[in-house]
Amino acid sequence: EKQSDRLVLLSVLAPFTSTYAAVAFSLNKLIGGNAMVEGEFIKLCIKEITRRVEAGECQYGESISTDSVRNCLKVLEKRSIIEIVNNNGVRIVSLAAAYDSTQEVQSVVQSMEKFVPS
Repeated sequence: EKQSDRLVLLSVLAPFTSTYAAVAFSLNKLIGGNAMVEGEFIKLCIKEITRRVEAGECQYGESISTDSVRNCLKVLEKRSIIEIVNNNGVRIVSLAAAYDSTQEVQSVVQSMEKFVPS
């Protein structure tokens, strides 16, 4: 019974882990002090998730979720990986200084990808 409970939990969580991994990968676009309007960054993330689904790299179509991307951004902001500032009503996303390098973004990607079922 415990094994079936785990499988149910895995099937529920897997789409979220795939979304979070794709969002983490998309942080690469912010390296070098690049900042983006939050809505544009979310579109970029959705495009990456869609590419993964279409390429068969992600088997969960439900991973393509704006709400899940927004939730991931909140987690990344809470963990001080990204900063989101309001500039005259426009929300701008950028990497926190400590994470503004390929190596640091890669560490975030790896920390997210370890939860994605293979």
